Amino acid sequence: MICAGAEEGGIDSCRVQRRGPVSTQRDGSCLQAKRRALRIRPPLVLGLLSLQNCSDRVLALGTAILTRPCPEDRMRGASCLQVLLLMLLGAAGTLESAACGQPRVSSRIVGGQDARDGEWPWQASIQHRGAHVCGGSLIAPQWVLTAAHCFLRRALPSEYHVRLGALHLGAASPRALSAPVRRVLLPPDYSEDRARGDLALLQLRRPVPLSARVQPVCLPEPGSRPPPGTPCWVTGWGSLHPGVPLPEWRPLQGVRVPLLDVRACDHLYHLGTNVPRAERIVLPGNLCAGYVEGHKDACQGDSGGPLTCVKSGRWVLVGVVSWGKGCALPNRPGVYTNVATYSPWIQAHLSL
Repeated sequence: MICAGAEEGGIDSCRVQRRGPVSTQRDGSCLQAKRRALRIRPPLVLGLLSLQNCSDRVLALGTAILTRPCPEDRMRGASCLQVLLLMLLGAAGTLESAACGQPRVSSRIVGGQDARDGEWPWQASIQHRGAHVCGGSLIAPQWVLTAAHCFLRRALPSEYHVRLGALHLGAASPRALSAPVRRVLLPPDYSEDRARGDLALLQLRRPVPLSARVQPVCLPEPGSRPPPGTPCWVTGWGSLHPGVPLPEWRPLQGVRVPLLDVRACDHLYHLGTNVPRAERIVLPGNLCAGYVEGHKDACQGDSGGPLTCVKSGRWVLVGVVSWGKGCALPNRPGVYTNVATYSPWIQAHLSL
């Protein structure tokens, strides 16, 4: 048996319904919580606490603590710090292992080079009946984010597997793992022309074990958008050039590309077309990255893969490879789905 409290009082449990195994009070209010897996905002991914039937939100360390009126008049004060310490004692040991966006191999890619083993540990290969079709990103032990257009309309989720921890796709690796897909979730606004919602959230059949070669990437804050010029990296096993697939002996590739202003990107895509200038080609829910002169870009087979940028020392999944005109052509930078636009939708599923 474990007891918790203070000799002088001030911290105690309230009599609450049996729904919540953890409860305490602050100034006549009860804190009732039930334990479940909840992805909180980056940079931490923890199995923490979600709370119910409450109001008066308090935020600390990315964890939401909600209060509701106490059913009894037991006016005892407990500081927020004391409450947080009691609630987080059991989870404190998991902070280091659950951190996202921190590969154990430092990145050195500056443009079109081979990746090293463990350099991009969230990189996934989406495979249909054993063949690589798209890239993806591990965002939690049981969840992978990729592009919606990677999935055949009539294909079953059971026909897909996700390969993680691999450096080469053409060679067997005892340290790589293959995880079957349980279900495929698409955003409610997805359009098949890829203009909107080109994301797919894959729930794996079971959580994958994390290691130096298999780690989640951080998700961005909802609505955030790094400024134009931010250096980011796109990775994948896609073609080196249109019609020139990556040889099986070549490892995962990565290229450094700067973010571009979305309106400027839209202007570039209008050049040489008959599309009216008032008609948007690149929409606000997109991101663009690359060079006006071309030369560096994602290509066929990279779809669904990650566009990641460093923020506060951690790698954040800013975009998902969606579409483009050719590969690395002048005035045709790569177009990505802005993950931050869909962060609330993603978080809602991860917390179920």
